[in-house]
Amino acid sequence: MGTITHPAVRQAMEELQHLSEDDEARRLAFVRERALRDEVSLIEVFSG
Repeated sequence: MGTITHPAVRQAMEELQHLSEDDEARRLAFVRERALRDEVSLIEVFSG
């Protein structure tokens, strides 16, 4: 991350690092991703 000089990209990377260290944020991201995958699966089942 030391080679990134664009301020917006650097800020985004720092925020991502912070979130990845937060157990609750990781848990919520996992739950959201699982829900989105379940939704896609349901759409595939009912549209096919």
